[in-house]
Amino acid sequence: MWYILVMKFKVRKLRISLLLAILLLLTGQVFFLLAVSLPAYAQSINELRQNILHKNEEIKKLEEQKKKYQREILKNQALGKTLKQEIKKLDSSIQALSHDIAITEKRIGLTQLEINSLAYEILEKDKSIQNVKKGLADALSILAKHEEETRIEILLKYDTISRFFRHLHENALLQNRMLAGLAQLHELRGARADEKAEQEEKKSELENLENLLDSRKKVQTSTKTERSALLAVTKNQEKAYQALVREQERKRSLLE
Repeated sequence: MWYILVMKFKVRKLRISLLLAILLLLTGQVFFLLAVSLPAYAQSINELRQNILHKNEEIKKLEEQKKKYQREILKNQALGKTLKQEIKKLDSSIQALSHDIAITEKRIGLTQLEINSLAYEILEKDKSIQNVKKGLADALSILAKHEEETRIEILLKYDTISRFFRHLHENALLQNRMLAGLAQLHELRGARADEKAEQEEKKSELENLENLLDSRKKVQTSTKTERSALLAVTKNQEKAYQALVREQERKRSLLE
């Protein structure tokens, strides 16, 4: 009977040794289960998410206003060329560009918020990973201590068979917890890698938006200059404008 118990324990001990080796090979260090999210970080992330929703709503409203001015531009283009209509078209273009600039600025703010939110998420993952590592370190320490005991010492340690089996059961539970902790560790690392990649994409998107904003501002400045030049040449007189249009059409026909 004791021979059977010794052999069972030997098998259990071998499994634990293999588990220790696998953990050390896969991780290179020690880990454990259950990550704790700090309330301050959770609150900050929730605030960022609320701000992101608010920015999206503002962008949606601005895009609706921009469409209104775009419709006015198309409407003015369909009308005959008069100084009044040309000024209206330029005014509508300037307003549309103003809304476009505002939308781009909001999108820049939104992207910055998303980058900050991802930074918090990554920070939380880092803290969770550290908590997992700490727990696994404790579990490995316990198992390592058990490994130091010889079979005879284990057999002599317990005065009843039930206590001996309880010891084996506790070791098995600890082994299962370590496996669960290792699985959680891999999951956390994968999620962190995804968030880091998304953060880099958002940074690239932010750079593109900033370039777009600069371009839109230049177009708006050019349109305002065009409007001012048109009024300066025609002195706000329809006859002068029509003469200017005819001259432009004459020059165009010569090029054709």
